[in-house]
Amino acid sequence: MIKFHYGVTIDSKTPITGVIANNTATWIYEDFDNAVNLSYEDHCAECDGEVDDCHNVCWEPQPSDTLLIGFRFDEKIEKWEEDPSAEYSAIVGEVYTQVTKSKWILRCNLCSPCYPGQGNLDEPRSEGFLAYCLPPDLFDSTDLFPTKDIMRLCPMTEVPCSDFKEECTTAKTCWLKN
Repeated sequence: MIKFHYGVTIDSKTPITGVIANNTATWIYEDFDNAVNLSYEDHCAECDGEVDDCHNVCWEPQPSDTLLIGFRFDEKIEKWEEDPSAEYSAIVGEVYTQVTKSKWILRCNLCSPCYPGQGNLDEPRSEGFLAYCLPPDLFDSTDLFPTKDIMRLCPMTEVPCSDFKEECTTAKTCWLKN
């Protein structure tokens, strides 16, 4: 099904960015240690300090900082881009995380107008739109999240894999076997 969602055309067969509340996935905070803090990057570009250690004195992280998980800086185009080798790529804000790319997907409702063309991972729905999702191991058993509904995304076809145990019909050897 193709839908026009607040100015963005989306297809229910193609994964879209997934949005999830930061407190839904207990273990996402573990990935913050390896995240890029954009406020820190901006500070370092503007600060007169010449030694990296000096930034520990003149800069302090804030809850409102934006973090990037699973991104890398492309020096040729001078911007951050999703790292294709990452398990997932996400933009973490103060309250919500936008999963822009992932090896995992979930069917869900669409978001409010604040996130046009994006899926609300906090509202899973079997007949919903495919949205990139956080990996199942970021959810704790105490999280009220249906991890059983999270599907692995086939790297060859960009559609849900139907059977993780069998060889992928689009590749000689399925990378999911490893």
